[in-house]
Amino acid sequence: MSKRILNSLFLLLIPLIRMAITDEINWSLFDFIIMGSLLILLSIGIHFVRKRAKNLINRVLYIGILF
Repeated sequence: MSKRILNSLFLLLIPLIRMAITDEINWSLFDFIIMGSLLILLSIGIHFVRKRAKNLINRVLYIGILF
């Protein structure tokens, strides 16, 4: 599961790089912590739905609800 968490946290590099390039994005450490925890929870939720839901329609529905 650690690979999934690292993949989801990889998305945090986008605002970090943008902060280095431009002044339009100004995130604090607290913003990165909150967004990282939300991404981790979403990743865990999607993993849970993929393992538990047997029907494809239900999977799509539950993952859509998570988003």
